[in-house]
Amino acid sequence: MADKQQPVILVGGHWSPAQAVAEKLVDQGKQIYFIGRRYSSSQGKTDSWEYSECQRLGYDFLPLDSARFHRHSWWQTWRELPRFFRACYRSWQYLRQLKPVAVVSFGGYLSLPVGLAAKLMGIRLIIHEQTATAGLANRVLARLADKVAISFPSSQAFFPQDKLVFVGNPVRSQLLNSAVPKKSHQHTHPTILVMGGNQGFARLNRLILEALPEWCQKYRLVHSFGRHPEQQPLYQAAVRLAKNCRSYQPFLFLDAQQLAKHLIEADLVISRAGANTCYELALLNQPAILIPLEKTGQTGEQQANANWLQRLGLVEVLSEPQLSVKQLERLIDQMLANLPSYRLSRKQQEKYFPQDAAAALAQLVLKND
Repeated sequence: MADKQQPVILVGGHWSPAQAVAEKLVDQGKQIYFIGRRYSSSQGKTDSWEYSECQRLGYDFLPLDSARFHRHSWWQTWRELPRFFRACYRSWQYLRQLKPVAVVSFGGYLSLPVGLAAKLMGIRLIIHEQTATAGLANRVLARLADKVAISFPSSQAFFPQDKLVFVGNPVRSQLLNSAVPKKSHQHTHPTILVMGGNQGFARLNRLILEALPEWCQKYRLVHSFGRHPEQQPLYQAAVRLAKNCRSYQPFLFLDAQQLAKHLIEADLVISRAGANTCYELALLNQPAILIPLEKTGQTGEQQANANWLQRLGLVEVLSEPQLSVKQLERLIDQMLANLPSYRLSRKQQEKYFPQDAAAALAQLVLKND
């Protein structure tokens, strides 16, 4: 039996599900430590999102710097190995000091050294895959993990079957609590929520500003730009334009509470196709136009996420090379004219998108505690 004072360590590149699970673990009396990037880039000028959120929520944060492996450049990977081994040693130091009851990995390059250190020390390791495919770090760690929790049924093909547990994707409580009947508000024009994501989507942001003079006459637009410094000039330009367009609301970034409010009010969402966004759209039964991040050497996970929701009938998918004001406006009008057909059935929601994923994953973490 583990000591009840033993903490749980969370690590990985997806903050939103980690936060949702942390909330449940804290409710069970566990202390939480999060291992992540101290800064959002190697230049070290801007705090990372996970660091800022840990400071705001009062979670202990442990900084870690590690190598990103390059699947198409063995020479670059070889050069990064000393940095990776330093990260493994630092992870071992953290785990030796804290003696956690479990390490929970949410994918990403930082999870690899922490997961390896956990297994070398005999610490329970659980990984959670958020996407409809599987990230490289999670595929490597799956061979060592005690359990592999997945969000989408399609990702089970990438992992050992005897370790799999389908739990869904943990969603923050603010968004879960917003899953109520929609459209109690009244607006003259249909409401469209445009989300650039945490880091922003510069091409989409520029396109919205280009279309704004015309779109102000037919849509109510809520526009989140993203936290990346590149988005700041675009956001400042949007603030100036908004003075002459009362139906346009620009935001640099939406926190969880703001996001919940605007998702509920929206008739249609335009967004990238990250795993967390896709799962939240499905839980809220929110029609959307998804523009996946192009593959460019990655696993194509956003394309897989978007394709999955499109097959279920909730979204339409627009590839980035096709993105233009004309194409996007055509698709917006097409969907707005047929919104009732873009809905998941209750059976689909219950089968593929469990609402209790955070609680289920927390119980899996504490199963042997």
